[in-house]
Amino acid sequence: MADTPDKPRYWLNKFRHELYGEVLPFWVKHSLDKENGGYFNCLHEDGTVFDFGKYVWLQGRQVWMLSKIYGEPDVSDVFLHQYAPGVLSRETLLKGALLGATFLQKYAVREEDGLVWFLLSKEGNPIQMQRKPWGACFYCMGLAELARVMPSGRAKEAAVFYRLAIDLFRIILSWFDAPWLLGSKYGPGQPATSSLAVPMILLNMCHEIKGMLGEPDENEATPLRELAGDEDVVIYSMCQGKELWCIDEIKKHIKYGQDGGIVKVLETVGVDGSELEGSGGRLVNPGHVIEAGWFLIQYSETIVRDEVRQMEIFELGRNITNWAYEIGWDSTYGGIFYFLDAGGFFSPMELEWDMKLWWPHSEALISFAMAYHVSGNKRIALVKKLEGEKEKLVQLTERVEEECTFLSRQETEEKMATLHAQTNEAKERWDGLQSSIDEMLNQEQELWSRFQIVATYVMEHFKDTERGGEWYGYLNRQGELTQRFKGGPYKGCFHVPRALWLVVGILEKLCQKELTEGS
Repeated sequence: MADTPDKPRYWLNKFRHELYGEVLPFWVKHSLDKENGGYFNCLHEDGTVFDFGKYVWLQGRQVWMLSKIYGEPDVSDVFLHQYAPGVLSRETLLKGALLGATFLQKYAVREEDGLVWFLLSKEGNPIQMQRKPWGACFYCMGLAELARVMPSGRAKEAAVFYRLAIDLFRIILSWFDAPWLLGSKYGPGQPATSSLAVPMILLNMCHEIKGMLGEPDENEATPLRELAGDEDVVIYSMCQGKELWCIDEIKKHIKYGQDGGIVKVLETVGVDGSELEGSGGRLVNPGHVIEAGWFLIQYSETIVRDEVRQMEIFELGRNITNWAYEIGWDSTYGGIFYFLDAGGFFSPMELEWDMKLWWPHSEALISFAMAYHVSGNKRIALVKKLEGEKEKLVQLTERVEEECTFLSRQETEEKMATLHAQTNEAKERWDGLQSSIDEMLNQEQELWSRFQIVATYVMEHFKDTERGGEWYGYLNRQGELTQRFKGGPYKGCFHVPRALWLVVGILEKLCQKELTEGS
């Protein structure tokens, strides 16, 4: 019987083909600048380069993406040949990642002050500087991932990328601590603010840096074999501290009603979490909220020895994802609005507020799939706990009944009274556990339903059904294409392949779970 859209395998087959048969081949065929290094970012729908500028944050993102796929243990040449013969291979992925990393290493940083350029020419000449840290963030993440996956025979090269990533990470942290180091376009009348983008991106950066380091004192990763000292322990600990700061900072943006439910998640608040006056203070970016949601869920899975804290962070990520979907989904035409005004009465100042962009939908695919998968694991753990407690009570009852055969009537009555009290206490716990299990099951059904809705929308609206390849990025409210390019200053080899890669990994686990439970 054929798989249907309500089954994980249906979407696994579709998205695996999209990633390895369409999206990645598009970027590998059309974006690699083998003459000058780096990647062409501005690509028309047929892959033609329409602008030769190279945007540093997109360069770093593509290094990261190609390195991630190269580092997948199950992605062999045989596997890649099934989807893109003659285009994708492990060697192509590694060479592609190195092409971008070495280009950035040469040209991305302004030597006199360490700032990272926003835009370079195709030859690497600097064109534009932004007073923002994002180019540096993704350059750092790309270097870190490439250092992690470099072949063991290229340890010295990997160590160079490791060194660059760690040094840049330290600089980025100083910029987050003192934003004025990057310069500012604002005057003294602008209040100090907290942007959701900062803790959101930093939380994910820390996850990536920790992934490169592995467990301190146990990691045998290629780049670390070339280094001495305990720097990995120091950086790992630094990341853990920053992660806690990120969680607290994200919470400042979440506002609750009297019933304890979320009523708004704001893009910008005061440094103390206070709401700001004006349209900027009411701005909601559903895509950012959803992305922050899965970053929180991802982080929750790294928490050990604290189940309460783990569940708290997981629920926070799941809840803000659901809230953003509920407020952001267009009930008339489908799709997620780009911006909204939290007041509900006004339109956002951003003229493109009602457009449907590729990246919020990509984040929604990840967040709903991840929340569904993690929630299912937690529910199964509760079911096992409940079954274990019931089995213990059965064993206790049998033991007490056996003991009572050797006791007097009074002693037997006392024993049975104690057993009765223990049974009642256990049943109260069981009722609580069963209630939690039922609630989680209902939530999972909603999460999976929303995943299917978003997945159906992106395949019907963003996918290029005529040419294949990378997805389109920009739609009007009605879901009609507004721009025909597939790569531009803000859209590169990142959001779509990252979403497909993560979702495919989750769906593979879900399918494996179905096989295990069915056997």
